[in-house]
Amino acid sequence: MIVKETNFVTFSYFSESSIMRLDWHLPSIDMTSQDFQDCIYLEKSLFLLYKPTKILANTLNMHYAIDPEEQDWHNSIISPTFQAIGLQRLAIIVSNDIFAQVSISQLLEDDNLAQYKTSYFVDESAGLSWLTEIV
Repeated sequence: MIVKETNFVTFSYFSESSIMRLDWHLPSIDMTSQDFQDCIYLEKSLFLLYKPTKILANTLNMHYAIDPEEQDWHNSIISPTFQAIGLQRLAIIVSNDIFAQVSISQLLEDDNLAQYKTSYFVDESAGLSWLTEIV
């Protein structure tokens, strides 16, 4: 069920599996730094509201390269949020944009507080299977 949609990203929540899905859109190529920050603040508020234990981040159409300063800022906002909601797994469907993908990978590598598992996938079905497998 879609819970929020912007020009840049759509958030859907599936209560039966406790999965929050983020689908980034092609217009992200035109995002400004302020637009990115607005998306992250929205992300935080939705995570705190729905408290998903699993997240599927579909970055196939994300074309915004997150610079190192923004990566640090993002982690200062999102890492404590992930801890607060008890995130268990984060599946990332990788972007076609190499610069965006490298910045996303660096973003997560810098999360020293991570108590959740992260895995990267080239297709959505593999990511969803991993999120819903019984451990």
